[in-house]
Amino acid sequence: MCGIAGICRRDGRPIPEHWVAMLDDSIARRGPDAAGRFHDFADGVEILMLHRRLSIIDHTGGGQPMVSYENDTPELAMVFNGCIYNNTKLRKELSSQGATFISDHSDTETLFKAYEQWGASCTDHIDGMYAVAMWDRRTLQLSLYRDPYGQKPLYFLNFGEAGDGCVFCSNPAPLQKIAHELGLDNFTSNEVQRYLQLGYLTGDATLVQPVRRVNHKIVPLQPTNETVEDAIRGSVIDHLESDVPLGCFLSGGVDSSLIAAFAQQELGNLQTYCVKMDDPAYDESSYALEVAKHLGTTHQTLRVSMDPAADLLTLIGQLGQPFADSSILPTYWISKAARKEVTVALSGDGGDELFLGYNRYLAINTISRWHSILARIPWGGGSKPRSVSEKLGRMADAARDWPLCNVASIESIFSRKEIESLTGEPFVDAVTPDMQYSTLRRLQQFDIEHYLPCDLLRKVDTASMAVALEVRSPFLSMRVRNAIAPLTTRELLVGGRKGLLRSIAKKYLPDHIVDRPKMGFAVPLASWLLNEQSSLGKLTSDVLLSSDPFSGLNIDTKIVAKMMHEHRTERRNHEHKLFSLLTLALWSQRDFAS
Repeated sequence: MCGIAGICRRDGRPIPEHWVAMLDDSIARRGPDAAGRFHDFADGVEILMLHRRLSIIDHTGGGQPMVSYENDTPELAMVFNGCIYNNTKLRKELSSQGATFISDHSDTETLFKAYEQWGASCTDHIDGMYAVAMWDRRTLQLSLYRDPYGQKPLYFLNFGEAGDGCVFCSNPAPLQKIAHELGLDNFTSNEVQRYLQLGYLTGDATLVQPVRRVNHKIVPLQPTNETVEDAIRGSVIDHLESDVPLGCFLSGGVDSSLIAAFAQQELGNLQTYCVKMDDPAYDESSYALEVAKHLGTTHQTLRVSMDPAADLLTLIGQLGQPFADSSILPTYWISKAARKEVTVALSGDGGDELFLGYNRYLAINTISRWHSILARIPWGGGSKPRSVSEKLGRMADAARDWPLCNVASIESIFSRKEIESLTGEPFVDAVTPDMQYSTLRRLQQFDIEHYLPCDLLRKVDTASMAVALEVRSPFLSMRVRNAIAPLTTRELLVGGRKGLLRSIAKKYLPDHIVDRPKMGFAVPLASWLLNEQSSLGKLTSDVLLSSDPFSGLNIDTKIVAKMMHEHRTERRNHEHKLFSLLTLALWSQRDFAS
C-alpha cells in the first residue's frame, strides 16, 4: 500500500517546486518505508511522478517509480498503490508469453509487465485493488487507472486553457490548494446540496475529481464453476500473501467472522482484533471474543484512547473533503491500535452491498410501492437513536423524496425540504440511481456505484492509511464477483437479509452469532453531541455556533443553531445531520496557505 502523485505539463511552463512539496507531503503518511521520484522531458511534455512506499510484498523488489528503458531512454514509468491478489497466477501467465522478471515476487513488477503485454486492457486480467499512473513516453500519454470497486483513491485536476496540465494524487487536498492557487475553485451550491443529500462527495461534477473506476458492469465476467462459498474461501487465501505481519478485524458480525474463519483454516494462527466501545449499546467486543474462541484465533480486544474532536480534525485533513460517516472514528481507532502489531488487516467490507445485508434492502420495495401513501405521514421524528419513531420518520421522508431521488431517498441524510431550507435554493440536481434495474437491484447498484467507494472504502482507506495500515477486503475480489454475478436478488435473499451468505456462514459459525441483529460499526454520536463538555460536543458548539462556520458557503446558520438546540434539549435526534454539517464546516475552513 502506498501513496502516489504526479504532474504532467504540456504548456512549456515549469512545474512549481512548492506543488511538488505539497503533493509529496500529502502522501508521506501512506508510505513510510521508501520514497521515489521520476522526472522526464519529452517533446515539450514534462512529467513528474512521486511515490511513497508501504512495503508489504517483496521488500527488495518492486521499488517505485518503476521504469523501463530503451538505449538509456525511459519508455514506460509507473507508480502504483494497491495489491494484486492474482499475482502468482498472473506471473506464470506472463512468463509463458515471454515476460522476464527481475524481482522474486513483486506484484508491482507483475502489474508493470501486464501493461507491457496487454496495454490498457491489462485491467481485464487483474484481480486486486489498485490506483495506477502510467507514463508512456512513446505516445506521450499519461494514463490513470483504478480498480472496479474503487478501493484505492486517485484524484486528478485538469488545468490550462486546452487542458495542457494535469495533477493527480492519492489525496485530494493538495489538488484543491493548487486549484485555489490557479483561481479554479468551483464548489458550487449544487455540490453543497448533493453533499447534504448523501453525506459524501460523489465527484461527478467537482473540479477535483476521483479517477473513474473501471466500470464493474463492463469489466468482462470470467465464467466460473466455483461455488460462492469456494470463491470467498479462495479470495481470502489470495488476500493472505504478505511479507509482513497480517491480522483480521473481527466485529463478531457475519462478514468479518466468515473472513476470519477461512483465514484461520488456512493459516492456523490468525491474529484477530476488535475495539471495545465504552457505551454497551455500541460495543460488539463480546461477540467478537466468542467468535474468536470458536475459531481458535489469537484474539485481542483493543482498548483505545479516544479523542473524537482531535482525531476528527486529523481525519478531515487527510480526507481533503467533508464526510458525514462518523464510523470513520472507530475505524481509525482500531487501525491505530492494530498497527502496533500488524501491517496488513483483512476486513469484511463489501459483504452488505454484494449480498444484500442492509435493512433498507428489505424496506425499499415497500417504499417504492406505497410512497404516495407513506409520504402523508407527518414527520414526528424521535429523540432516541434507532427508535421506532425515528425510523418511521426517515421512511416518511424517503417516501416524500421518492419522485426526485428514487431509491437514493432511503439513504439521504437531509430531506429535500431540509436541503432547500438550509441552502435557500431549489434542490433539483440530486444524485440518482441507474433506472435500468428493478427497484431492489437499483438500490444495490446505487450502493456499489456510490455508497461503497465514496463512503465506506474512502473511510477505510483514510482511517487506515493515516497510520500506514493496509486493509484488504476479500469480498471485493473479481473472483467473488464472478461467482455471484449470475445470481438473482431472490437467490441472494433466500432465508432473509443476506440469506445466502448466512447459510454459508452457519457451516462455520454458531447459529446465534449468524442470526443476531446487525449493529454496524457505530459510536454514541448522539450522546457526544448532547454533552457540551465532551470534546466533540465542544468542537461542534465552537464551530457551528461561530459567526461564519461555513466560510461563505450558503448555509442558513439560524437553522443550524435551531437543530443544535433541538438536539441538546432532546426534542429531536439530529446526530447525523449535525455531524455532516460539522465536517462540512471544518472542511470549508481549511487553510489553503498551510
